[in-house]
Amino acid sequence: MATSVRGALLDREARVDRLTGAATRRAFEQRLLERFAACREEGRALALVVADLDHFKRINDTWGHAAGDDALRAVARVLVGPSRGREMCARWGGEEFVLLLEDTGGETALEIAERLRRRIESSELEFEGERVHLSMSFGVAAVPELSARTPEELVALADAALYAAKRLGRNLALLDLGRGRLRTGSGRLIEIDASLSPPETPVFFA
Repeated sequence: MATSVRGALLDREARVDRLTGAATRRAFEQRLLERFAACREEGRALALVVADLDHFKRINDTWGHAAGDDALRAVARVLVGPSRGREMCARWGGEEFVLLLEDTGGETALEIAERLRRRIESSELEFEGERVHLSMSFGVAAVPELSARTPEELVALADAALYAAKRLGRNLALLDLGRGRLRTGSGRLIEIDASLSPPETPVFFA
């Protein structure tokens, strides 16, 4: 009995981030690999949202790591939220989270990201008697609207949209429409040049 309980706890630790309650990166990568292949084969939509807590380093440096942990837990409560069964939220690392939305096109995923952004923007925490407003930046990419051939490419596209959101002032949700075009959560179309793209594309599934 003790062995089975220990095994269940270890399995949960592998799947669930202890601090935030979101899925772990490892669990998310496995789910993304499975669903990306299935959606491509079946011609179904799949959207990926990458979200980053703005000014996280400043929170840590000013009020300490305990405050940073509180901020991560606060945004995770919004991001994880009630699931439709075809959604998954994971802590990607540090202050970054990812959401996988099955049977969801890019425009719908952008609407979801914008709602989450507004909810987080309206929340606040108190550190040492000082009220602090939180905000997050979001990057959204979806297939088959974009020509991502692999899960890594889909993650890189969403991450590039997030990078642009951070460069354009943070607290922004952006959908990659392809060919340097982005749509904001408020519906505004913008174009970016190469200088707003990440300097290199990271490898996520090596």
